[in-house]
Amino acid sequence: MHDLLTFLQGLPTLWIYLVAALIVAGETAVIFGLLVPGEATLLLVGFLTYNGTLRLGPALLAMIAAAVLGDGLAFRAGRRYGPRLRAGLGHRVGPERWRRADAMLARLGGRGVFAARWVAFARTLVPGCRRGGHVVPAVRPVEPGWGGDLGGRFGAARAPRG
Repeated sequence: MHDLLTFLQGLPTLWIYLVAALIVAGETAVIFGLLVPGEATLLLVGFLTYNGTLRLGPALLAMIAAAVLGDGLAFRAGRRYGPRLRAGLGHRVGPERWRRADAMLARLGGRGVFAARWVAFARTLVPGCRRGGHVVPAVRPVEPGWGGDLGGRFGAARAPRG
């Protein structure tokens, strides 16, 4: 572990920010969150910030922007390719779990999306659910001058009824 940290501390900081941001965006994107260690990456960025390799402001900005971008892309992909996403890596989840997730979103709507934001596995699956792709964020993803889907990230989302 010490060798890995020494190696990372020797890399250019721009590369660390970029790779960490790609991992975090990939973790919040549809299905990739089942494979990509987003939380571990955030902990590593925190450690590298603590020991002075990275600066706090740019690290926070890059990680928040990556999470918001990945979230917006996940819901957009869920809206467009929802059922097809289940056939790829999503088939490993199993039809019963997908059915239960669909039922939860149908019953809870935006409250279900909010609750799923705080559970890593659920956060990854919600955009691919039958209704998850049709959740309308309170702030449109990547609006000019806004910076992203803050509503979807912090739970201020609503699902259409019916």
